[in-house]
Amino acid sequence: MLNSDFVVKKIIEKDFTFWSGVPCSILGDFINYTSESRDLHYISSSNEGESVAINSGLFLGNNKGIAVFQNSGLGNAINPLTSLVAINEIHAPLIMSMRGNHLGYVDEPQHQVMGSLSKKLLEEIGYSCFVLEGSPSDFEVFNEFLYSLEDLSSYPALLVNRKSIKNVSVSKNFESIDLENEQSKVRLDSQLLDLDPADLDVTKSEISRSDVITILCNNVSQNDIIVSTTGFTSRELAAISDRDRNFYMVGAMGCASAVALGIALARPRNRVFVLDGDGAALMRLGTLATIAKVGPKNLTHILLNNRKHESTGGQALSSRKDFSFARVAEISGYEDVATVSNGKQFQSILQSCNLDRLRFIEAYINSGTLEYLPRPKLSPKEVTLRFKESLIYDDGR
Repeated sequence: MLNSDFVVKKIIEKDFTFWSGVPCSILGDFINYTSESRDLHYISSSNEGESVAINSGLFLGNNKGIAVFQNSGLGNAINPLTSLVAINEIHAPLIMSMRGNHLGYVDEPQHQVMGSLSKKLLEEIGYSCFVLEGSPSDFEVFNEFLYSLEDLSSYPALLVNRKSIKNVSVSKNFESIDLENEQSKVRLDSQLLDLDPADLDVTKSEISRSDVITILCNNVSQNDIIVSTTGFTSRELAAISDRDRNFYMVGAMGCASAVALGIALARPRNRVFVLDGDGAALMRLGTLATIAKVGPKNLTHILLNNRKHESTGGQALSSRKDFSFARVAEISGYEDVATVSNGKQFQSILQSCNLDRLRFIEAYINSGTLEYLPRPKLSPKEVTLRFKESLIYDDGR
């Protein structure tokens, strides 16, 4: 049986100092040890897919992250693992506990199906699975996993069965991303106060998606980073202003903000803007809570709201018409929250976006897109390589 401190220290030696995950009873003590380690930053994620997306952002920012969760949540992570990690060729290692009937242990019935499929699913995606069974061979298996962490073209997953990792005590005197921001005070932009979402009519908006993107691109510097959600948003950004530091999400709907969070953590001296969509944000609304708790002061979260899934034909959202993303951001704990419906408002807020606080801007936009809207010319892999290379000689870290 391997000790928690040994496992964590050896992985940290490979420069994986950002960890994120979701609780698991098998890995409960291990996750507690991880979150209490003074040598790394641990982010408690709202779901497994979010953890994968955060670590993808860290990789894009030329840093390293690792996700920790149980295989019961693998289904939640499959979408970003296939339509983000795989197609963009992102190094996103996993530590995953094995629920289900393994090594003679009869588990709860809800774990049986995924328990029998999880290793096969990961291998089908392209992951190499290193299985700890609580046997003398675990040390050798773990060393093979460590070696695979050095190969940034690999997809390693450490599968942890019961009684293969044990906890050891750890000092409570530690630094944590989560705890550092518990003491921060929320400051709301005056434009949000006394706002009644029912009074906001999308048909009265004076700006379109392309207007928002154009204004943003006219106000960013060469050092700034833009992450755009899937669909029309990434296609319009590529058409209006293709830049080395644009990262276009062509898949993993709902994960753009988590990817931006990872990049913001990896590049604290760079301003990071994420162009999110209303339908996409609803898919993974818990990420707003995660971002607010972590509180990166270099991140500006722009939510484009026309109250429809426009990229897929204009279908209605799952939310009520008076649903306010700004209110959710406010409750979650974003430091500055604002709503805009015209270019002048948006321009004014952008000019105040410095590296001093986490911001959320809900932009009410008209429907419609550019005529003859092209798709990004680069492949997802090429976008990844170009993005990472643009940051190599930057001092954003």
